[in-house]
Amino acid sequence: MGHEDDASVAALEELYRSRYRRFLRVATAVTGSREAAADTVQEGFARALRHRHEVRGEGSLEAWVWRTVLNVARTDTRRSRRETVGDPPETAAGNGHPSVQPELRAPSRRSPSASARRCSSATTPT
Repeated sequence: MGHEDDASVAALEELYRSRYRRFLRVATAVTGSREAAADTVQEGFARALRHRHEVRGEGSLEAWVWRTVLNVARTDTRRSRRETVGDPPETAAGNGHPSVQPELRAPSRRSPSASARRCSSATTPT
């Protein structure tokens, strides 16, 4: 390890200590969960540490770490949403049976046959 590498590790450690609360606050806003945000900030800094040799001198180290942490937050949030889309419905009183609550959705204003006629007339040449 060279002196420059030691300096970048020290700079990342100082950034983590001095700005952790800010990173956590923003990551919480993105992820919607303080626990997920803490994991996100930790993973973001771990990635920054692993890839510190890729930092170009064009911007500040802090800006680069912010981008890394936000990318981790967005990726984890998207992944979490995809996983919950396929989850089973909530169960009533934890008894393992799906809730029997009706879906609260406004009925469609168009009947299915009206929608079908509208679609077929749009594709029929005049």
